[in-house]
Amino acid sequence: MIVAQPYIDTVRKVDIDGQHYVETNHELVLTETEIISRDYRFALKNVFDISYRPVREGVGLLYLHTNQGVVPFKLNTPPDEFIAAYKSIR
Repeated sequence: MIVAQPYIDTVRKVDIDGQHYVETNHELVLTETEIISRDYRFALKNVFDISYRPVREGVGLLYLHTNQGVVPFKLNTPPDEFIAAYKSIR
């Protein structure tokens, strides 16, 4: 593992009391050969670029531009270290 970036996954739950949003914390992990999340595993050769866009105070979206399309990750911490590490090994 070179660096890990925390991200948030939000799931909508509907029950008898109404609609609720449940957030869970996970990590996006960069290794020498791939980027791994809870649901995805991308070889670095299949990741063309990484970009970040702040959405509002303390929340932003990290986009992995891959051969399978653009995959967004919701962040509550800046991904500067993660992006710099990716660019240094690409």
